[in-house]
Amino acid sequence: MSALLTVRIPDNEKEAIERAAAASGRSQSSLAAAAIGHYVRELAWLEAKVARARASRDLSAEEVDAMFSELERE
Repeated sequence: MSALLTVRIPDNEKEAIERAAAASGRSQSSLAAAAIGHYVRELAWLEAKVARARASRDLSAEEVDAMFSELERE
């Protein structure tokens, strides 16, 4: 099953999706859906790692927050 999602993206990102879709032979929609899915899975993985780090007490909550903030800027 699939659902429709409408998003606004900058023109340069739309152009990049168009180029990548043409190069890969995939539709723009398929490529965007795969990218969104990948991002969501990566974010969930990272949040789980942060939660485990906080619970382990190996790092202070402040150290974990600082690491997470640094990753968000990338």
